[in-house]
Amino acid sequence: MNIPLSNLGVGHCIAVCTIALATHAGPPVSGASSDIRHYSFLYLGGFDSRETTEILDQPTDGSSFGAGWGWRFHRFLTFEFDASILTSEYDLPQGVGRPDLGDDKLELSTVGALGNLKFGPRLGRVRPYVGVGLGLGIVEVSVSNPDLWFPESLESELSLLAQVLAGLDVRVTRRSYLGIEYRQLATSRTIDLGGEEIDGGGQSFVLAYRRGF
Repeated sequence: MNIPLSNLGVGHCIAVCTIALATHAGPPVSGASSDIRHYSFLYLGGFDSRETTEILDQPTDGSSFGAGWGWRFHRFLTFEFDASILTSEYDLPQGVGRPDLGDDKLELSTVGALGNLKFGPRLGRVRPYVGVGLGLGIVEVSVSNPDLWFPESLESELSLLAQVLAGLDVRVTRRSYLGIEYRQLATSRTIDLGGEEIDGGGQSFVLAYRRGF
């Protein structure tokens, strides 16, 4: 089933892109600049699939993990390639799963790869930023159980992914940054689970580490 990506906030996406295009004509990053141009990064934090949490009417302890590579091609603009794994776990709804296995849990995961465009000025040792991203991913619902070596997949969908993000990086050494980041992800596909349409999108708050090379 297709759903709109409007829950990302189209106005926010347009605003970020407009600012990015307006500054593109400015001077590029100088090779002599003390700021890093190419870097790798890792991030880890919590994830909440809000729509699914509301549909299943139960809280979840989700996680968000990702890694990637970044290129600062302008003093205000950065491109990042981002590979991420988002997971959340719920008690199984009635009539779903394998009752003979006992203590089943429903696991919702989104594995994706996105390209992000970020806008943010450097203010001394601090760099605030906002950004937008597009990519592809696999949204999967599976059953996990202590008696199983691996989760048993119930259904999966290939989906278009879109996200907005905002964060703040603080320079801790000459070539590294530590920061906090908020991400809001939306998916274009949903999965039918017991008559309910759920998706792998949601929000996450993460701690990020970037290292220049």
